[in-house]
Amino acid sequence: MVIDITPGHWDPQINPFDIKQEFTPKTFKTHGSWDLVPKGGRYIYVVRNPADVLWSLYHFIHDLFGLEEMVEIDEFYRQYFVERFGSGHDIGNIWDHILGWYPRRTDENVLWVHYEDLHADFSTCICRIARFMGIEINNDLIELVRKRATVQHVRGLARQLNPSQRNRTGMVTLQFGPEMETYARRLRFGKIRRGKVGDGSRELPERIQIKLREEWQRRVTPSLGYRDYNEMHQECSLLTTMR
Repeated sequence: MVIDITPGHWDPQINPFDIKQEFTPKTFKTHGSWDLVPKGGRYIYVVRNPADVLWSLYHFIHDLFGLEEMVEIDEFYRQYFVERFGSGHDIGNIWDHILGWYPRRTDENVLWVHYEDLHADFSTCICRIARFMGIEINNDLIELVRKRATVQHVRGLARQLNPSQRNRTGMVTLQFGPEMETYARRLRFGKIRRGKVGDGSRELPERIQIKLREEWQRRVTPSLGYRDYNEMHQECSLLTTMR
C-alpha cells in the first residue's frame, strides 16, 4: 500500500516518514504543493498540462460522486479551478503547485517529470526514475512496470480502489451509511479513466481554454517567464534534461 500523506488526510503531528512499510524504499503519494508537503524525503513531482488536469478532474469528480448528469463545464471551472482550489486549500491549486515546485526542480532530492514525457518515452523515464530512487533497473523490470502502469491493468484493480465492504477504502467510507455499496456500483472507472495526453485541448470549449491561458499568463508568466505550459515543457522536459 502506498500511503497517502496529502495535507488534510493525515495527522500533521505524526511524521509520515516514520510509518513502517514492507518494501524499500518507502513510497508515499500526495497532492500537496511544496509548501504543504512533509519535508525530509525525496520527491518525484509529476506536472501536467492544466487543460488536461481540468478535463480529467471534471470527469473524476462526476464519477467520484456517482453523478449521472454532467455539471456545466463553466460552472465546474469556476467552482474547482477558481474557488475550491484557490490559495489556502489543503491541496493547493495547480498554479500554486507549479510555482512552488518549479524552483525545486533542480534540487538533488527532487525529480521533475512531465506527464507527457511518460507517454512519449516510457522506458527512458522509468530508467531515470529508478536511478533517482536507487533501484537497479533491467529490461525485465521495465516491462513489468510498463504492464502494471497501463490503464487496462490499473482499471482492473477497481475492486481494490473503489469503495466496497470488502476492502480498506470501503471500511473507511462506511461512515457514509448503507448507501455506500450502491454508490460503489455507480462508479464507472474509479480513479483511472483514459490517461491520455491532450484531451483538454481536444475536448474543452475554446472559451475555457482561453480562461486557462489567461490564468497562466496572469499567475505563471510573471514569475517563470513561460508564455504557456508547452513552452515550459520544452525547456524542462526530462527527456532533454537528463541528470
